[in-house]
Amino acid sequence: MTAPAHPRRTAAIAFILVTALLDVMSMGIVIPVLPQLIETLSGSSSSAGLWNGLFVALWAAMQFLCSPVIGSLSDRFGRRPVILISVAGLALDYVLMALAPNLWWLAVGRLVAGVTSSSFARLSCSSASSCWRSASPAGSRRWV
Repeated sequence: MTAPAHPRRTAAIAFILVTALLDVMSMGIVIPVLPQLIETLSGSSSSAGLWNGLFVALWAAMQFLCSPVIGSLSDRFGRRPVILISVAGLALDYVLMALAPNLWWLAVGRLVAGVTSSSFARLSCSSASSCWRSASPAGSRRWV
C-alpha cells in the first residue's frame, strides 16, 4: 500500500492539469468563433476562408518555432515561471481577439497565442516530474 501524496505535490499536479486544459482549450474555443470574426472584420466571406487558413497556419508555425525557445527558457528560469507567463499570454490573446479592430490585430493575437501555447511540451515534462519520485537513493522511480 502506498502512502498518500504530499499536498504540495497534489497542488502541483492540479496546477499542471488546469494549465494543460487552458492550453488545449485555447485553440478549441477559437476554432468555432474565428471564421465569423474574420468575416465580420474583412467584410467578405470569400476572403474569410483565406484569412482563417493563414491564422491557423500562423498559430501552428509559431508553436513549432517557439517550442525550443520556451524549452530553453524553462531550463534556465524554471518551469513554473515560464508556464505562468504562457498562461498570461493566452489571456492577452483572448483580450486581443475580443478587442481587435482589424485583421492585423487579430493576427497579432494569433501570433501571441502560438508563442504562448508552445509551453504545452513543458507541461508534459512537468507532469512527468511531478508524478514520479525516487523510491530509493539508488534512483529507482515509482508512481506517486
